[in-house]
Amino acid sequence: MPASSLNSASLALSYGHAEAGLVEHSGGVTVALANPVLDGPADETWVRLAAGGSRHGSLTLWHGDDGSRWGAASVVVEPGSLAAAAERVYREIFQAQGHLTLQRIWNYIPRINAPCGGHGQDRYQAFCGGRARALQASGRDGAGMPAASAMGTPGDVLTVLFVAGTDPVRHVENPRQLPAHRYPARYGPHPPSFARASLVSRPDGARRLYLSGTASIRGSESLHPGDVVAQLSVALENADLVARAAGLTGGLGAGGPGARRLRLYLRRAEDWPTVRPMLDAHLPRAGDWLSVIEADICRPELLVEIEACVDTA
Repeated sequence: MPASSLNSASLALSYGHAEAGLVEHSGGVTVALANPVLDGPADETWVRLAAGGSRHGSLTLWHGDDGSRWGAASVVVEPGSLAAAAERVYREIFQAQGHLTLQRIWNYIPRINAPCGGHGQDRYQAFCGGRARALQASGRDGAGMPAASAMGTPGDVLTVLFVAGTDPVRHVENPRQLPAHRYPARYGPHPPSFARASLVSRPDGARRLYLSGTASIRGSESLHPGDVVAQLSVALENADLVARAAGLTGGLGAGGPGARRLRLYLRRAEDWPTVRPMLDAHLPRAGDWLSVIEADICRPELLVEIEACVDTA
């Protein structure tokens, strides 16, 4: 996709495609993913683009009409090259970021739980190793990374989407979870690097809370293996705790009318009828945007994860 042909329309994240990749069309650019859609909309438009995109290595970058900078990479991962691909993409992100502050990152990792490297590691741990090397090379600390999600995706394409901007950002942790960058070595030689949420303060006084992928974890331990209902309960509690830690006194429900975007990831499609009544009772309200996606979670025992974006006045 030549950078010169990208147009000034919208940037969207979209699921349910036969193949992953960056797709140019008459309405703008779509970051396409192969994960099946179980319920709700397949497409999520994030920003209107102020100008066409430009290529920087594996990244394509765009400027949003709100002053933000967005970037995406879809990289075919050859056998044994996931760590190197992650390192390359993250080195390019740190270079492309420039003077801006990272606000949110989405990582879609092919076959995230599959063994990798023959040393007892899985592909998520290999990805974390590549990201850690990029952090080290740029002189950064994992403690300074923004909200992020890391989900499994079918196929062999690593897809990363990020947004950065000039607005002040406060990264937020969950008081009942160990910060990811401090996870013990039993979860892998290189801990994950992300905040539980990032709170962006806009010049007009509005705020946007990017809530990271949130699962059934307390401290650093996974809870309730095999029990999707109990796992969702913990995930919802964690999401609310993080929102309150960010200053939303009403918790996750503190956004303005129609201002919440929610995405639920389920490892097993057949669990959706089971958890739907619980989700309906605790989260969605009139005006919410909710999408349910089939995806593997970063740990094999985890069955469900939720992420959110909450805009407040």
